[in-house]
Amino acid sequence: MYKLRKYLCWVFAFSCLVCLGIALRRTLYIVHRHYAFLPFAHLRVPAVFLIQAVICGVAWWTIWKEKPFARAFGIAASLIFVGVPLWGITFFSQSVWGNEGIVLAIGVAGVVAFSWPDKQHRVGKGSHEDGEIGSN
Repeated sequence: MYKLRKYLCWVFAFSCLVCLGIALRRTLYIVHRHYAFLPFAHLRVPAVFLIQAVICGVAWWTIWKEKPFARAFGIAASLIFVGVPLWGITFFSQSVWGNEGIVLAIGVAGVVAFSWPDKQHRVGKGSHEDGEIGSN
């Protein structure tokens, strides 16, 4: 599970960067178009992507630094990866066999990986994860 968590850590980092890019581009588009009426209604989409970016970014950082609350943020970020495709599948009749299925599978794997009780990961001589023996 440790290796899966580390892999998901970098998935969250990539997702954070993508969501930040979308939020920035959408905000610049809104500002450029000078939406005078209902500006807050137009800022909902960038706000959602910004929230997703923050959650995924904090999840990446806490997992990478092996903080004690990393599991909670890992589950939260994984639930985003579950919720977004389910929303598209439910309300927009998108297929599970496309990109939504891949994102959903990553989210389910993340929920399972971060919900699983973890062993104390000790760094030191002679303590290797999953019983692997490496050269020092």
